[in-house]
Amino acid sequence: MPDIRQLFDKAAALSESVAGFFLAATMLLTILDVCLRTIDADWRIFGVIEMVQLTFDSLVFLAVPAVFLLGKNILVNLFDAYLSKPMMRFLVTSAAIITVIYLGVLLSQVIVTGLEAVAFDDTTQDLQWPIVWYWVPIWIGFAIALVAEIIHLTGHARSGSTTTDQAQSGIE
Repeated sequence: MPDIRQLFDKAAALSESVAGFFLAATMLLTILDVCLRTIDADWRIFGVIEMVQLTFDSLVFLAVPAVFLLGKNILVNLFDAYLSKPMMRFLVTSAAIITVIYLGVLLSQVIVTGLEAVAFDDTTQDLQWPIVWYWVPIWIGFAIALVAEIIHLTGHARSGSTTTDQAQSGIE
């Protein structure tokens, strides 16, 4: 059975691949629309702004989990040299707990807001696409990031590593 690091690596690779696909789609739609409008002002892709918004939304929020899965969060090691290892462990654990709480609150709020869009049957203006399509990548991205951070937190609590240890090893 694969260990948690292998699962995180595979999930992060999938997250990065899906985000890469949406990056390519965003760029191609934008370039194609600009080129067509350059040739003739009447040539345009109907609803291109909504398409680009959806692909960019998907790009950003489906790339977020990779950061958490790989443990590549930004670390500022201001105090590593001055504080004891137990104190650093406490600070890192506290930061991870705050991150889990923040992601949990954020996820709950985007779910509530997205469900309001579903309740009101909101659609985009030009293409009449359901607004929920824009919320699904946000829900997925934050949910995966939250689960990854909870797993990191439980792994950190067991291993007792510090920010320096995390920076050197990536995932615990």
